[in-house]
Amino acid sequence: MSEAKTGVQRLLREGPKAINLGLKEFAEALAAQGAKVVHVDWSPPPPEAQELADLLEKLL
Repeated sequence: MSEAKTGVQRLLREGPKAINLGLKEFAEALAAQGAKVVHVDWSPPPPEAQELADLLEKLL
């Protein structure tokens, strides 16, 4: 049996699993449909963070 077929069979048997980054509503919607979800509260760093990182690099 191929790995792909085994993976599909496992997905159908166990249901979907997801890692959600950012928007909590996406995780809530998946969970409401019975999916196993791990939510990570994440957002991209603001542009100022890169400017600060550049300045620190020059100092070091």
